[in-house]
Amino acid sequence: MTRNRWNQFDDEAEARRWVTQQVAIPTADSQQWLLCQLGSVLCGIAVTRVVQMVRYTHSTPLPHLPPHLAGLFNLHGEVIPVLDLRLRLALPAGELSPRAILVVVQVNHPLEKESDPGKQVGILVDGVTDLLFASTGEIQPPTADMPPGTTAAGQPLIQGEVRRGEQTIYLLDVDTMLSREEMLATIARGSVTEPIHA
Repeated sequence: MTRNRWNQFDDEAEARRWVTQQVAIPTADSQQWLLCQLGSVLCGIAVTRVVQMVRYTHSTPLPHLPPHLAGLFNLHGEVIPVLDLRLRLALPAGELSPRAILVVVQVNHPLEKESDPGKQVGILVDGVTDLLFASTGEIQPPTADMPPGTTAAGQPLIQGEVRRGEQTIYLLDVDTMLSREEMLATIARGSVTEPIHA
């Protein structure tokens, strides 16, 4: 389960098609998750939130940002914040892998406004390994052996976990990964900086 699925594709367009083709319509008791690797840790992102995946080399760093915010990325003309998932979950920082992937997700904040610029965040991971199909009954409440940084401003970052053999997969809540205020502040600080292009 820990192979890097991205390496099977010739280009990003093929990888995006793979995600689209694999998506199953979620039911009341099942959901599909994109498995992302962070060292030996596996996390799941709901496929219904994934917009696309792109190879990641670097982003435009900005001053006075929390460590888990790597800066801005210009994704085909739309500027999005980049969240380093390792640092967000308080996992040990690692060197940027040549297999690193930016998983672009759609976020929904309870206080969002029509005037807010953008609803997308890039989540930086070591690699994308596979897809997980899990029923509601398989998803268990988070346990004490979760990664250390699993809450932010009192909000849980992990909504549950699934066991597959000896491997625990932590299911992320993308809406709490980056607050609306953090998104707006990051984009505002980058308004005078030219972000790195995809």
